[in-house]
Amino acid sequence: IVIAQNCGDPEAEVNWFLRQMGDKMNYRVALDDLSQEPKGLMAKNWLTASGSRGIPASYVVDKTGKLAWFGHPLNLERVVALCLAGTYDQKSEAEFQAKMADLNKSLAQAMKEKNADAALETLNKMDEVNPFAKIDHGFQKSSILITQKKDYKSAHMVLGQLADREYKDDLAAINRIVISLLEEEDKSQRDLDLALRIAMQTTEGDGKEDPARFALVARVHAAKGQFDKAVEAQSKVVQMSKTAQKFDAQKVL
Repeated sequence: IVIAQNCGDPEAEVNWFLRQMGDKMNYRVALDDLSQEPKGLMAKNWLTASGSRGIPASYVVDKTGKLAWFGHPLNLERVVALCLAGTYDQKSEAEFQAKMADLNKSLAQAMKEKNADAALETLNKMDEVNPFAKIDHGFQKSSILITQKKDYKSAHMVLGQLADREYKDDLAAINRIVISLLEEEDKSQRDLDLALRIAMQTTEGDGKEDPARFALVARVHAAKGQFDKAVEAQSKVVQMSKTAQKFDAQKVL
């Protein structure tokens, strides 16, 4: 069960935000209690009490009803998977955090020294310790390959492998990868064919009638100068969109 908890904001502001987000927020949202605590009871009893520095902050309550973990949501997927499998424990978590701290220190040193090979080797080790963060490590590898080694082919290969393997069914991850390929600073080195292939594969198969998938395809076609195909894809976005989002989709068209 996923619950988004508002901390300290009035109900009217929360409702406005939910209307803006629309279908992007497909989970429960709980309001904070401002009647007894001006800053909110949840903000006081969870955010402040846990020592969290701010938001976003995530909390995992295990099967026994106990608080198992809290931290940044970037680490949430790994912790939830361990809790559901019944393999999460504080000792192992402390060992994991220590390993990652050492690797992050090594990565920072390699980056400071502009030692691309050492940085890439460290990121590969980070993949082994924390496979749930492979996409973030992948973007770091891609950036290093481009900025320090000017090796665009290898950088694109890293992103393509992520799209084809670990994240092939993760639309949010695919979006990040495709947008990254489209927004490379040196436009002459962009691999738009790869971007289109990755975007297109999100629309193939049953159960993939999602306007966001075709909006991504339309954007890549436009980047390639294939405006007829871009219009065709964006027209599908308009047809699939609900009334609230249809106007925005039509503006793009």
